[in-house]
Amino acid sequence: MTRTGLSRLADLPEPAAPPAPTAAEIRAWAHTAGLEVSRGGRIPVEVRQAYHRAHT
Repeated sequence: MTRTGLSRLADLPEPAAPPAPTAAEIRAWAHTAGLEVSRGGRIPVEVRQAYHRAHT
């Protein structure tokens, strides 16, 4: 019996990275986590890092 198509694991494409969170998602998470974030403008690096730590 022969196999057709991809026969080696190395031939498989790399899985796509999950989409980056939107600013609205980070702000909503920060609010529930008790972090202060403005309603607009840049999200502080510390908040983005905390979001990343909480979601990995």
